[in-house]
Amino acid sequence: LARRCPAGARRRRLLGRIDLLHEPIGRGPCSLRAVRGRVERRWPAAAAEEYSLLLVDEAHHLYDNAASRAAIERLVGPRTRRLLLSDVSQAVARSIAYPAGAADVHFSEVVRCSRRIVAGAMAFQQ
Repeated sequence: LARRCPAGARRRRLLGRIDLLHEPIGRGPCSLRAVRGRVERRWPAAAAEEYSLLLVDEAHHLYDNAASRAAIERLVGPRTRRLLLSDVSQAVARSIAYPAGAADVHFSEVVRCSRRIVAGAMAFQQ
C-alpha cells in the first residue's frame, strides 16, 4: 500500500490508519509510520476506538490456537467487519473455531505474481 501512495502527508495518513498484529501476538498491535522511505513499527499502537476492518491472514493457523483467537477477537467491536484469509488444505486441524456467521468463499484459481510483474503493473494502476 505504501508503495502505491505518494510519499509525504498522504502516505503518513494511510500508514497512520493501519495497525499490524503479528507474532508474538501477546505483544498486541503495533502502529506503522514512514521514516526516511521505510515503514517502521511502534508498540503499542494507539488504542483504536473500534476497527472498521480486521483482516486476518493465515486464519487457519491463528483461529486454531485459543490464545491467538482470543487476542484477535479482543480487537473486534460491534461494527468491525472481519476478512479471514485461510487455506484449509494447509490447516493441521479439520475443525477450526471460526467466528459464527462467517461466510465461506471458495476460489477456483490461485495466481501468483513475481515482484517484477507487480512493479510493472503498478505503472498502469491509479
